[in-house]
Parts: sequence; C-alpha cells; structure tokens
Amino acid sequence: MELVRMKIVLAKEADIAPVADRYLVLELDTFRIKGEEIPSWCVVDAGDIGLGDMTELAHYKEQHENLIRNYKKGDLNFVEQMLVHLKGKFGGNLDSYYTELYARIQQEKPEPWDYVIEKEA
Repeated sequence: MELVRMKIVLAKEADIAPVADRYLVLELDTFRIKGEEIPSWCVVDAGDIGLGDMTELAHYKEQHENLIRNYKKGDLNFVEQMLVHLKGKFGGNLDSYYTELYARIQQEKPEPWDYVIEKEA
C-alpha cells in the first residue's frame, strides 16, 4: 500500500497562483490568524494521481470547488452529498480532509454560520 502525502500550504490566492501552473492546487479551509483570513491549499503532484482519474481531473476539481463554495455558504447538505462523491478522487490525496470535513458537518451548525477556523498565531 502506497503512502499518500498531501502538501498543505497557507497562502493568499495571489501567492499560490504561480504554483497552480505546475501542480493541482485545491482550496481547503480558511483560517483567521491575528484577525487576517488566510486560506489553506492542497498541492498535489500529478504523479500522485492515477491514470484513471487524470481524464476526469477537471470534473473532480470543479466538484471540489463547488464543495468549498457551498461549505462557505453553509449548505451542509450539499457538502455531505459531494463528500461521498469525491472520496477516493485525486489519488486519495484529499481523503483525510474529506473525512475531517464530514465529521465537522455532523456537529450542530453554529449560528451565525462562520466557515473560518480561528487559530492562535
């Protein structure tokens, strides 16, 4: 069994954009550190993705982006349905994130909804 390593980077969108030219870059959670909101990104090497998934990569990426967009809106029913579909995609690189996100949405939804995770610096 091969060990899959997901690389996670905290960076503003403008700072991560150059990396997206060479790697698959997917947005994950957003963190609030010292009052500043900073997104986290998963950086996946194409070599970590099986040939079967490569043909569907653009489709999976779009679905992941829809997942994040709806999570930010608080549409947790959509997120739950999409998590089932996305598990195992991207060579399994995001499965640990999807498992964590699923556990998070099973908890009572805070009101008002805030998708940003507070972190101490």
